[in-house]
Amino acid sequence: IQKKAQLMLEKRYRIINLARNNEAYEKADDAQRHGTVRQINDWILDVFRIMGFPPLTGELPMDFAKRVSNEYAKLSTEDFTQVMTYMQKEEFGHGLSAREAEICGEYLSDLITSVYAGLGFWQKIRVRYIKRIL
Repeated sequence: IQKKAQLMLEKRYRIINLARNNEAYEKADDAQRHGTVRQINDWILDVFRIMGFPPLTGELPMDFAKRVSNEYAKLSTEDFTQVMTYMQKEEFGHGLSAREAEICGEYLSDLITSVYAGLGFWQKIRVRYIKRIL
Protein backbone atom coordinates (compact mmCIF):
# COMPACT_ATOMS: atom_id res chain seq x y z
CA ILE A 1 0.00 0.00 0.00
CA GLN A 2 2.75 2.42 0.93
CA LYS A 3 4.70 1.74 -2.30
CA LYS A 4 1.63 2.36 -4.49
CA ALA A 5 0.86 5.56 -2.59
CA GLN A 6 4.45 6.72 -3.02
CA LEU A 7 4.33 5.99 -6.77
CA MET A 8 1.12 7.99 -7.12
CA LEU A 9 2.60 10.86 -5.13
CA GLU A 10 5.68 10.87 -7.38
CA LYS A 11 3.51 10.81 -10.51
CA ARG A 12 1.39 13.68 -9.21
CA TYR A 13 4.40 15.87 -8.45
CA ARG A 14 6.10 14.97 -11.73
CA ILE A 15 3.02 16.29 -13.56
CA ILE A 16 2.69 19.36 -11.31
CA ASN A 17 6.37 20.15 -11.79
CA LEU A 18 6.06 19.84 -15.57
CA ALA A 19 3.23 22.39 -15.49
CA ARG A 20 5.22 24.68 -13.19
CA ASN A 21 8.40 24.52 -15.30
CA ASN A 22 7.80 26.87 -18.24
CA GLU A 23 10.75 25.63 -20.28
CA ALA A 24 9.89 21.94 -19.89
CA TYR A 25 6.20 22.59 -20.60
CA GLU A 26 7.03 24.45 -23.81
CA LYS A 27 9.33 21.61 -24.96
CA ALA A 28 6.67 18.94 -24.34
CA ASP A 29 4.58 17.79 -27.28
CA ASP A 30 0.91 18.73 -27.60
CA ALA A 31 -0.34 15.41 -26.25
CA GLN A 32 1.83 15.65 -23.16
CA ARG A 33 0.82 19.26 -22.49
CA HIS A 34 -2.86 18.41 -22.93
CA GLY A 35 -2.54 15.32 -20.72
CA THR A 36 -0.76 17.31 -18.02
CA VAL A 37 -3.46 19.95 -17.75
CA ARG A 38 -6.30 17.39 -17.98
CA GLN A 39 -4.71 15.36 -15.16
CA ILE A 40 -4.38 18.49 -13.02
CA ASN A 41 -8.05 19.25 -13.64
CA ASP A 42 -9.06 15.72 -12.65
CA TRP A 43 -7.01 15.86 -9.45
CA ILE A 44 -8.45 19.24 -8.48
CA LEU A 45 -11.97 17.84 -8.84
CA ASP A 46 -10.95 14.71 -6.87
CA VAL A 47 -9.73 16.88 -4.00
CA PHE A 48 -12.99 18.82 -3.90
CA ARG A 49 -14.93 15.55 -3.94
CA ILE A 50 -13.08 14.21 -0.90
CA MET A 51 -13.74 17.54 0.80
CA GLY A 52 -17.45 16.91 0.22
CA PHE A 53 -17.64 19.81 -2.24
CA PRO A 54 -18.07 18.25 -5.70
CA PRO A 55 -19.62 19.99 -8.70
CA LEU A 56 -23.39 19.76 -8.47
CA THR A 57 -25.33 17.78 -11.05
CA GLY A 58 -25.80 20.01 -14.08
CA GLU A 59 -23.61 22.77 -12.63
CA LEU A 60 -21.59 24.62 -15.25
CA PRO A 61 -17.83 24.70 -14.70
CA MET A 62 -17.73 28.45 -14.11
CA ASP A 63 -20.62 28.26 -11.64
CA PHE A 64 -18.70 25.59 -9.74
CA ALA A 65 -15.57 27.75 -9.85
CA LYS A 66 -17.45 30.73 -8.40
CA ARG A 67 -18.93 28.54 -5.66
CA VAL A 68 -15.46 27.22 -4.79
CA SER A 69 -13.98 30.72 -4.83
CA ASN A 70 -16.69 31.97 -2.48
CA GLU A 71 -16.29 29.08 -0.07
CA TYR A 72 -12.56 28.27 -0.29
CA ALA A 73 -10.77 31.38 -1.57
CA LYS A 74 -7.93 31.01 0.94
CA LEU A 75 -6.80 27.54 -0.17
CA SER A 76 -4.44 29.07 -2.73
CA THR A 77 -3.01 32.38 -3.79
CA GLU A 78 -4.27 31.53 -7.30
CA ASP A 79 -7.90 32.28 -8.19
CA PHE A 80 -9.92 29.15 -8.95
CA THR A 81 -12.20 30.95 -11.41
CA GLN A 82 -9.08 31.81 -13.44
CA VAL A 83 -7.84 28.21 -13.17
CA MET A 84 -11.21 26.94 -14.40
CA THR A 85 -11.06 29.40 -17.30
CA TYR A 86 -7.71 27.89 -18.25
CA MET A 87 -9.10 24.36 -17.94
CA GLN A 88 -11.89 25.24 -20.34
CA LYS A 89 -9.42 26.92 -22.68
CA GLU A 90 -7.34 23.73 -22.70
CA GLU A 91 -10.38 21.58 -23.35
CA PHE A 92 -12.03 23.69 -26.03
CA GLY A 93 -9.26 25.99 -27.30
CA HIS A 94 -5.75 25.58 -28.61
CA GLY A 95 -3.96 24.75 -25.40
CA LEU A 96 -2.42 26.82 -22.64
CA SER A 97 0.63 29.00 -22.51
CA ALA A 98 3.39 27.92 -20.17
CA ARG A 99 2.35 30.63 -17.69
CA GLU A 100 -1.28 29.47 -17.69
CA ALA A 101 -0.22 25.86 -17.09
CA GLU A 102 2.06 27.06 -14.30
CA ILE A 103 -0.88 28.75 -12.57
CA CYS A 104 -2.91 25.54 -12.78
CA GLY A 105 -0.02 23.53 -11.32
CA GLU A 106 0.46 26.08 -8.54
CA TYR A 107 -3.23 25.93 -7.67
CA LEU A 108 -3.21 22.12 -7.39
CA SER A 109 -0.03 22.17 -5.31
CA ASP A 110 -1.48 24.78 -2.94
CA LEU A 111 -4.78 22.91 -2.78
CA ILE A 112 -3.13 19.61 -1.83
CA THR A 113 -0.94 21.27 0.81
CA SER A 114 -3.83 23.22 2.35
CA VAL A 115 -6.31 20.36 2.42
CA TYR A 116 -3.82 17.76 3.66
CA ALA A 117 -2.69 20.06 6.49
CA GLY A 118 -6.30 20.38 7.67
CA LEU A 119 -7.00 16.65 7.86
CA GLY A 120 -6.87 14.51 10.97
CA PHE A 121 -4.51 11.54 11.26
CA TRP A 122 -6.96 8.87 10.06
CA GLN A 123 -8.24 11.05 7.24
CA LYS A 124 -4.65 11.55 6.07
CA ILE A 125 -4.13 7.77 6.05
CA ARG A 126 -7.36 7.30 4.09
CA VAL A 127 -6.69 9.89 1.39
CA ARG A 128 -2.95 9.22 1.00
CA TYR A 129 -2.71 5.44 1.28
CA ILE A 130 -6.17 4.07 0.50
CA LYS A 131 -7.70 6.53 -1.96
CA ARG A 132 -4.29 7.86 -3.11
CA ILE A 133 -5.70 11.33 -3.78
CA LEU A 134 -3.48 13.63 -1.70
